[in-house]
Parts: sequence; structure tokens; C-alpha cells
Amino acid sequence: MQHPVCRALSIRAIFLISSHPVFLLLASTAAYADDAQPALVKDIGDYTTNSSSPSRLMILNGRCLFAATSPGIGNELWVTDGTADETRLLRDINPGKAGSNPYPLGVFGDRLFFAALHPDTGTELWATDGTPNGTYLVKDTVPGPAGGAPFIAAPLDGNLIFGARQGSTSELWKTDGTFEGTEMIAPVQFSNFALSPYQMVRSGQFV
Repeated sequence: MQHPVCRALSIRAIFLISSHPVFLLLASTAAYADDAQPALVKDIGDYTTNSSSPSRLMILNGRCLFAATSPGIGNELWVTDGTADETRLLRDINPGKAGSNPYPLGVFGDRLFFAALHPDTGTELWATDGTPNGTYLVKDTVPGPAGGAPFIAAPLDGNLIFGARQGSTSELWKTDGTFEGTEMIAPVQFSNFALSPYQMVRSGQFV
């Protein structure tokens, strides 16, 4: 049964399909043809009884980025152009079996922003242009291993607005993708009570 996640990539459609007992990442060479036949792109985990569970597909600069689990690496960020040779681990952010569990927040400009776990910083904001050298920690918003755990984001006025945890509450931050350009906007308060942003929607000049 086809997984309900599908993204168009050039003339290919990248999608997930369940073929018991493993999830396989597949592509169709003719995305919209009635007779298009799906074909396996790559068996990432080389599993026989377990799944690499590719998920969280996002299109960036003509390639598909996704999270997948492989032996000895854990759940990390991968990239593909729909061919086996160009399907590879983008970066092992959290070395070892645990993985960084990357979670996409959205594409902004020519970069994908995502939350990822590293033992030194906890879960923080990362960005990538789809290359290993272009994949980096944007800022450790909560210094140390606790992590700010970014969880929502929306573009506004040349910045990406996102929510991140600060102690027992969460606050709004903005970033232009650089360390220097990433800062808390202001504590979200009503009267004497701190509020935590929950959802974010762009509406004209506001989010």
C-alpha cells in the first residue's frame, strides 16, 4: 500500500511504499504517466526484516531530502535525485547508532531548515543547502545539551521566524541563516504570564 507522502522531483515522483516487511524508497521515471511503473531507488538500510523508514520528504534545489535509518548510523538526513548512485547520507550529525532524528521546519531561500539532535547541543536549529559542507548548526539557542527544540517556522521579511524552548516556556526567534543573524525576538507575554507559541501562519506582514 502506498504511503501518503509524495513529492515531485523533475520528471520523477519520489514516494514511499510498503512492501512487507520493509519500507522502500521508490521513484517513478514518469511522474504523471498513467502507465508509470514504480522502481526501487535504493535499499538504504540493507535490511531483511526491518525498515529504514524514510520519511519527512522535502524538495530542495532539485533534490529530495528525507530522514532515514541505517545500521550503525541511526536516523539521519539523506538526499537523492531519484537514482541509486545519487542517494546518499547527507551528514551524520549525531555519530553513532542513536541518530539526530532530523525534523524539517521548511525551505527558506536556498536552504532547508530543520531541527536535529547533537549530544553537545541537544536538539537545535540546523540548515542545509543539500551538500555535506553546506549542512551546519545555525545556533545553539539554549547553550549546552538541553537544546531549544525548534518546532514551528514561517518566513517573514527576509528572516525565518521560529519557536524554540526557553526553560519552562517557548519563545519566538528569527534567523537569516547565520549565527549572528539568529536572535530571540521578544518574550511572548500577556500581562504577567509568559505564553508559548503553538502554531504559526503567515498573513501579510505578520505571522
